Amino acid sequence: MNKRGIFMPVFVFLVIVLFTYTFFIFNAERGKASFDVGEPYVGLVKIYEDAEGDLFYLETCVRYAEYRAVERFFSEGGVLSECDSEWKFGDDCEPDFENDFIVYLKEETGLCGVVEDVRLNGDNVFVNLEKIEYKRQAGKAEIDYAVEPFFEQDAGFSFTKLVVLKEKVKNCLRQSDFDGCVAGFDGLKNDGVADGITYFSYDLLNEEIPIISGGVIEMKKPLFKFKINAAEQGREIVI
Repeated sequence: MNKRGIFMPVFVFLVIVLFTYTFFIFNAERGKASFDVGEPYVGLVKIYEDAEGDLFYLETCVRYAEYRAVERFFSEGGVLSECDSEWKFGDDCEPDFENDFIVYLKEETGLCGVVEDVRLNGDNVFVNLEKIEYKRQAGKAEIDYAVEPFFEQDAGFSFTKLVVLKEKVKNCLRQSDFDGCVAGFDGLKNDGVADGITYFSYDLLNEEIPIISGGVIEMKKPLFKFKINAAEQGREIVI
């Protein structure tokens, strides 16, 4: 994760300076020129530590949620789970890769907190979680702070490649020799035919990701798997 919503140490330093100035002025006006900033300083540091801890947890949680979303998206062939990984052009099981991936990502990141927004920009994933508010009474000062957790991460694969694959498959369905047509697509493997349905696996992921299996975390590189009834879908494609 290369970005997250945190307040920087420079900000904390500036706030400490502000507290120092405020307390000095307050006490000076009462005829007591002192630097009584101990309690506000401790309170501010505590808020900083709490926010850092919360954001570190959320960052880790969102990162692993994205890994789980990728694993599910790949195993379901880039379509929603009710489609059982089968591509069907012209209905709800036609691949809509970005929107379908977001569905999985929202479900997984929802385990980390209340999701405000999940979106894609190219192959980058952006996640916004619900704002976290911190309040602390520090002597005569009340410290209020809020942070809006924001995370960005590379999806780890190319949506453009999937769109190209989809168009290749769609074009090949118009051909008399579907299997021969798709055979030349780089990284795509025909895993066989059963009951008229052709099964494919596609080497798409850039690198291995941690996968939890049987309570054990293993580094794996899952393949993108989908299936299609070429004869049936060939009749559905409008030339």
